[in-house]
Amino acid sequence: MGKVLVTRDYLEDIASAIREKAGASDTYAPSQMAGAIRGLGKGAEIEILGRSLTGHYENAGLQAMGDYALAGCSKLAAVSFPNCRDVAYGAFRDCNRLSEVYMPMCDVIGPSAFFNCQALEKISAPACFAISDYAFANCRALEAASFPSCETVGAYAFQSCSNLETASFPACTTIGKAAFFDAPAVREAAIPNCRTISETAFMGCRQLESLYLPYCRTLSFQAFQSCSRLSSVYLPMVTNIGSSCFNSCSMLKEIDLPSCVTLSMCAFYACYSLAEANLPECTSVGTSCFAFCSALEEISLPKCIYAGSCAFYGCRSLSEVEMPLTHIGSSCFNSCINLQQASFSAASSIYSYAFYGCSQLQSLYLLGSSVVSLASITAFMSTPISVSTIIGRFGSIFVPSSLYAKYRTASVWSLFSDRLVSA
Repeated sequence: MGKVLVTRDYLEDIASAIREKAGASDTYAPSQMAGAIRGLGKGAEIEILGRSLTGHYENAGLQAMGDYALAGCSKLAAVSFPNCRDVAYGAFRDCNRLSEVYMPMCDVIGPSAFFNCQALEKISAPACFAISDYAFANCRALEAASFPSCETVGAYAFQSCSNLETASFPACTTIGKAAFFDAPAVREAAIPNCRTISETAFMGCRQLESLYLPYCRTLSFQAFQSCSRLSSVYLPMVTNIGSSCFNSCSMLKEIDLPSCVTLSMCAFYACYSLAEANLPECTSVGTSCFAFCSALEEISLPKCIYAGSCAFYGCRSLSEVEMPLTHIGSSCFNSCINLQQASFSAASSIYSYAFYGCSQLQSLYLLGSSVVSLASITAFMSTPISVSTIIGRFGSIFVPSSLYAKYRTASVWSLFSDRLVSA
């Protein structure tokens, strides 16, 4: 044990704890207590004596802490365990006044180890290589988390750390599910070696401004959703971006994703400031992926063959698109009110309402080697290409000369025969 002020109340608390753990009604003189505690087995010293700990507790001999070892020690303010290597499940859970922890040799911080330590301001564990699930969840006074050796951050590890501003994990390769969820003050996340960021990991980190992830390959579902101040990202190796990953990142202005192959549903939904997107290797754009990106002016998708329903819905600043799409989903370009020209070199199917409300669409190029399947005349409703228009002008559909005659008699296309032009 470290230094503890021994009072009558303290001794009575210890005696009561011994009786409770031993399931006995014996009385103990002070001289008998040490032997009685040892008789209860490994870990009993910490579990029993910890109940009455106050102030700063030091223990140089401690090498491991068992489950719930000091949980609920409401008077404990600081601990120093210079040789402790393992902190088990819930070891400090609900230590409401614990503000400082020093464990320079600790390798692993177990699940819920510091859960709900709402006064915790500082922790020093430079050797720690693994932080388990919920380890620091609800530590509302914690402002900085720096773990230079940590390789893995578990699920919900820092959830609801409402005052956490900086997170530094230079060796970390994996960030678990919701690790920083509901930590709205996080403005800096230094995780340069991270390979995988799990679902909802940074969701709602409203102060986060930039991302530098040179080695990251996978960003999961809602990983950065509602990071409303995120304005720049560096993701040169990301191959997959999960559903709603950057949903509602309203300050994001530009994306350059040279290795990305797949964009899932709602990946950049409602990124109102996004003006430019470069995706040279992307082959698939999911449902509502860029929906309501109202500032989007330029998008490069030279290899994209699939665009799901509503993929570009409401991209009001988009004026021209050129893609090798084979599948153009329903409402894909719906309400792109400034779209004037669209060119598709390999289109095989266009679904209902695909270009609905594209009131400036003058030229549509369908240059594939076969007649495109057109689901419904609604694909061109409220456009200059529509069957009957009140806009006062008409658009043109350019098709290969070798297919011109077939288009004029094909199902649905025959209704647009006077819009067809041999290219």
